[in-house]
Order: sequence, then C-alpha cells, then structure tokens
Amino acid sequence: MTGPIYVLRGELVRLAVPDRDLVPIWTRWMNDLRVTSNLLAMSHGPTTRAMEENLHAARIDKPNDALFAIHELANPTAKMSISAAGFN
Repeated sequence: MTGPIYVLRGELVRLAVPDRDLVPIWTRWMNDLRVTSNLLAMSHGPTTRAMEENLHAARIDKPNDALFAIHELANPTAKMSISAAGFN
C-alpha cells in the first residue's frame, strides 16, 4: 500500500496515520523557531533526525495515545502533512 492511511475527513483537512516519511518534515519544523516559539516542550535545543525518529517510534507504541498527520484536502497529492496533532 502506498500513500497515507486516512482516518477522518473534514471539510478542509483529513487526519491520517503518521508515516515515517514525515520524520524529515517534522525535524525541520522542530528546528524552526517560528514553529516552536510557543511550544513549552521545546526547551531542549536543536532536534536531530535520529531524535525525531526515536520520538516517532515511541509515540506509535503508546496504546492510549492517538497521533495524526493533518493533510489539506486542497492539495491531495502532497506527500507531506501540514501539521500533527496528538490526543491522549
């Protein structure tokens, strides 16, 4: 199977199961001060790709948490998410 696995669909976005292919994008976001300036969890400094891969692996193994990649419906062929959201 190729492409994201979609879970929920709204009017503007779809929620998808996060894929390891998104790790480089999330690593870039976590090193962008415009993205992280208001995140309390970002007090540890720069994030490496290996750190983000470990974080992704830890998140997908938690049975009581749900992590989603958010995809725009206006750009259905994009191979990236526009955001991520987690619920626990």
